[in-house]
Amino acid sequence: MTTPDPEEKPLPQFRKDLQLYRGPDEEDGTPTFNVYDPVKVQYYKISWAESIILQHLQLGMTLSQLIEEVERRSTLKVTKEEVVDFFMQAQGLNLLAGARPSEMVEKEAELTKIHPIKWFLTHYLFFRIPLLKPDPFLEKTLPWVMPLVSKPAMMLYTLLSFIGIVMTFNRFEEYVGTFPYFFNLNGVIVYAIALTGVKVIHELAHAYTAKYYKTYVASMGVAFLVLWPVLYTDVTDSWKLASRRQRLWITGAGVLSEFIIAGLCTLGWALSEPGLWHSLFFVLSSASWLATLAININPAMRFDGYYLLSDLWGIDNLQPRSFAVTRWKLRKWLFGLELPPPEEGLSEQRVRGMVIYSFYTWIYRLILYTTIAIFVYYTFTKALGIFLFVLEIGLLIVWPILSEFQTLYRMRGSFRRNVNIVFTFLVALIFLGWFVIPLPRTKWFSALTVPIVEQVLYVPLNSQVENIFVERGVKVKRNQPLIQLYSEYLSNQIRQFEAEQKVLDQQIHYLSLQKLERGQLPGKQKELEGLEEQLRTLQAQAVDLTIRAELDGVLYLWDQNLQEGQYLRKDLVLGKIADISQAEILCYVPEHLIGEIFVGQKATMMLTNSNEKIAGVVREIDPTRDELLTYSQLASEYGGDLAVSVEDQGRFYLLKSYYPVKISINEQKEPLQYGLLGDVKVTTRPRSKLVTLFRWMLSLIWRESGL
Repeated sequence: MTTPDPEEKPLPQFRKDLQLYRGPDEEDGTPTFNVYDPVKVQYYKISWAESIILQHLQLGMTLSQLIEEVERRSTLKVTKEEVVDFFMQAQGLNLLAGARPSEMVEKEAELTKIHPIKWFLTHYLFFRIPLLKPDPFLEKTLPWVMPLVSKPAMMLYTLLSFIGIVMTFNRFEEYVGTFPYFFNLNGVIVYAIALTGVKVIHELAHAYTAKYYKTYVASMGVAFLVLWPVLYTDVTDSWKLASRRQRLWITGAGVLSEFIIAGLCTLGWALSEPGLWHSLFFVLSSASWLATLAININPAMRFDGYYLLSDLWGIDNLQPRSFAVTRWKLRKWLFGLELPPPEEGLSEQRVRGMVIYSFYTWIYRLILYTTIAIFVYYTFTKALGIFLFVLEIGLLIVWPILSEFQTLYRMRGSFRRNVNIVFTFLVALIFLGWFVIPLPRTKWFSALTVPIVEQVLYVPLNSQVENIFVERGVKVKRNQPLIQLYSEYLSNQIRQFEAEQKVLDQQIHYLSLQKLERGQLPGKQKELEGLEEQLRTLQAQAVDLTIRAELDGVLYLWDQNLQEGQYLRKDLVLGKIADISQAEILCYVPEHLIGEIFVGQKATMMLTNSNEKIAGVVREIDPTRDELLTYSQLASEYGGDLAVSVEDQGRFYLLKSYYPVKISINEQKEPLQYGLLGDVKVTTRPRSKLVTLFRWMLSLIWRESGL
């Protein structure tokens, strides 16, 4: 018994509800076609050869009969493998007619099931919710909208926008300087309303343009980009258009509408006086410029810029095709794999553009999603921010790398020894060693020279200057008076208490002479003791108003603007005294590096704007972090490296955790000046970067979990 030839079996038929449309020509002039699946509401691009096969397929045809019919009725030469591959792809997309075995249907249903967590991981970056079916409304109102986009209207928009941009350019600083006035909750609300209005016009521009070219607008609604709502219009039916120029107009209509709004409102801002309309024009113009330039025309995200670039290049499904070409190129560059390209007929220039686009998209998305995660971390819940960061690193870096490794493992039979793979292996080995092997590292910390022992001169009470006995730079001796202060309030309090003391003394003397009233003596004597204690405290404060030197040294810091009779607030720093022959280095070490510093460690200070080096040894590590920065030279407010916020009474509060570390200076020929700025270089203990990263992540999770 002979086995029938499989090629003589009748070929399956395509579904009757499928629709075939002519698509834009390829770069070389080859026509393309689109197959529309009304069940999935999706278009599939097919080649000219595949369209010929589809058009000449008849019921009951075998494989050989179909090939013969195609070659008889056209100039196309197709192979059996090409036809079989076309039918297999169609079967995978469920485009073929006929009943399928229940086992196959169940298997496909199982494959389409997605765990809720996995669904969230793959869809939280972008998903959309349709709200309206606007096609009938667009059909009725299109004649009313057409005059707004006529050639005379567009020329007028262009002229007015140009005038507005020129006028605003001359006041650019004033325009940019308006932004800070909206950095508040009300400003955010105003911008949100403005952006919503602009986006409504943006989406209507897409919809009306699509309607003008006789395509169906299926829906309008809200899309969520990393859980952030944005409007969208479904113009999928533009795939029916054979003209790329028409598709470009549909895609670019939204951006063009925003440019028109931005230009006209810019002119309105330049012509209006400060007030309601002036602010309204600013918000609309700035919102339109920012939304268009930063988001809509950026091809890295699937907004208008992406589809514009796709149509300009003539590459449908630009991202997946570019990513596939880039993976193919990377395999060739890194491993020397001579594999067939994912597409035939791509020029070197086109391949180069697709590779550059892929790298730009990867880098942009990584920066964007990381920025969003950091924003969530600092604005909302830190746990959610950490989760989003880890999620995006996993989705954008770890997942693609693991997937590529799996693919390379399956292709291991294609690997051959070559220069590319040896070089890649060596670079990977060096990087792995650099990341894993514990190596000593050089760290730099902001520092300055300070006295070992010093006295900071504070104002003890709100008072005024009575006498000044010194000036800056003089040598002083221990217990030498420096300045005499006077507090009228304190003096009045002392006089009042002294008067009350005299009254109590007289009362006690009188009671001691009266036998009948001697029982009141203990109470009066106790009252006198309390009064005398308060008086001694006030008199001690009065003595403290004479500020004296507590050590021998030089008054190296002193307020030269002090004058007799001047009023001073409590805790005001008047100056500092120190022994100029004894100095040390004070540096500030961030919290995550303090564990790598130890007493006895060698350190070198490089002075700012100088080649001079000062060698020393770590003498002391403060176990508690500093919240208040006492040396303003290091503050960011004065050009220093330590970020601070200036709060009550002009004090500098450190925004990050820093620990003071004191470094004793090796012998110097001449005494060092105080206040010399520089950076301290320290070679830390060897530690693997992998261990450092692991400890940092562990401490972050521990800290933010509240344990």
